[in-house]
Amino acid sequence: MSFFCFFFQAEDGIRDFCLSRGLGDVYRDSALGAEPVIYPYRNECCGGYISLKEKEMAQNMCEKIMDSAKGFEADMLITACPLCKYNLCRNGNNSIPVYYFTELLAEALGVKEAKEEA
Repeated sequence: MSFFCFFFQAEDGIRDFCLSRGLGDVYRDSALGAEPVIYPYRNECCGGYISLKEKEMAQNMCEKIMDSAKGFEADMLITACPLCKYNLCRNGNNSIPVYYFTELLAEALGVKEAKEEA
């Protein structure tokens, strides 16, 4: 069984304590067969909105997210926000890989393999 961590930054008004995080159920039930990892910093902001002005603060925020996910044995972070992907890759500690959800969607649909074969 493949484990992954789904990182989802929700708008402030819609956060809840439900174990489902939207696309997490899709990944688990899809051809990927992945399992969402529930970890303490899964809903925390990566600091993308302050990354240009407060680089050190954004880096600390990203490192906390990555360390938390890694501590709960996540193999990767998957984000639905392109700014989160950029910020986690740029400011994180690279302890686990970060993917934008469309990358995994392409893999599940066989697009990645088709491109590599061409």
